[in-house]
Amino acid sequence: PHVHVLGVWAGNAAKSGFETLLTRLLQLGVTEKTCPYLLCAAIEHGQEGIVRHLASRGWSLNGSEYAPLKVACVSGRAAVVKLLLELG
Repeated sequence: PHVHVLGVWAGNAAKSGFETLLTRLLQLGVTEKTCPYLLCAAIEHGQEGIVRHLASRGWSLNGSEYAPLKVACVSGRAAVVKLLLELG
């Protein structure tokens, strides 16, 4: 499938907390470069497991096009704010 379609699926998986599906989509080529909003989609929906998973795969927690910590604060996701601060 086209990378854009994979990105849409990955965004939905991130929002819903479907880590296994997200892992497969990452294996098929979804990257931080092709889907820069993915981490913030997980953050907005309070998906701590997905945030942790993406961080373990090297996704930027500090300097992406979308500011993860700001998104967590604005979304009222205190647990994700704490997680982001712990992860650095």
